[in-house]
Amino acid sequence: MQTTTLKQLETAFIAAIHAIDPTYDHQQDQSWHYCEAALDEGIVGKALRDFVLDMGPAVPRAYFHGTGESFEFRMGVRTSYAGVPARLLSHMIVADAVDVRSALDDLRDPTVPGLYSVVYEGMENAEIDDNDNAALDHMFTVVYNQATS
Repeated sequence: MQTTTLKQLETAFIAAIHAIDPTYDHQQDQSWHYCEAALDEGIVGKALRDFVLDMGPAVPRAYFHGTGESFEFRMGVRTSYAGVPARLLSHMIVADAVDVRSALDDLRDPTVPGLYSVVYEGMENAEIDDNDNAALDHMFTVVYNQATS
């Protein structure tokens, strides 16, 4: 059984999302940027496609022959959609969701040993500020194997 850790997954997820070339044509030159400050300050109003990961607690799913366990957690890719015209917003969000899903799905074992699956679950926690800047979480369920002995 190949194994990984939450820290290794976080590093791989950030790198994969950062490397995405957006497919949606409006502001296609605005690439993805991890915004660690948003962990404390919030993401609404940050630059377009600034993102932060919200990795929920991992819970055990199955035990493997005394050497490790399979774990599952939900993860939000909290993303800023600042300055996107309302008529284009839903189209950009859907295209970005496809881009992120594809980038994370490509990381499955053997690319990131121990990463079993990354399943897109939809969007949550949408909000818009007084300046019409939007933000939301692209939600995923992640299953991975981790050594426990």
